[in-house]
Amino acid sequence: MLEEKTYDLMVNMQALLGAIVILLIGLWLSGKASTLLVRVLDRTPHFDETLESFIGGLTRYLVLTVTVLAVLSQFAIQTTSLVAVLGAASLAVGLALQGTLSDLAAGVMLPIFGRSGSATRCRSAPVSASSRSYRCSGRS
Repeated sequence: MLEEKTYDLMVNMQALLGAIVILLIGLWLSGKASTLLVRVLDRTPHFDETLESFIGGLTRYLVLTVTVLAVLSQFAIQTTSLVAVLGAASLAVGLALQGTLSDLAAGVMLPIFGRSGSATRCRSAPVSASSRSYRCSGRS
């Protein structure tokens, strides 16, 4: 009986130590991946600084999400249902915010594909793509 409890305690301690190691590596890796991606995008000509930090943040949180799922699976928690719930919640939020996400995607695409010197019409006032000022007072 005592040997059984000791063995269970050792197995649980191994799982805890493994989860801590996975969490620390995931935190370190998320910071490094974000920094590396921002540096690569910084060297890319004609890439907006705002998008660099936005994409870097997305990368960081993607790696952190995978890290949390790995830590949960280390404790023998079934993560497939959690991934399914996250996917369904993302779909629901995406459908609810469809118009807003469309505007966000347009705002992300404008600095990427807008060439320097080209102009975008915002209501009746033209906006230059090189000015990095994409604010409109209303919809066109």
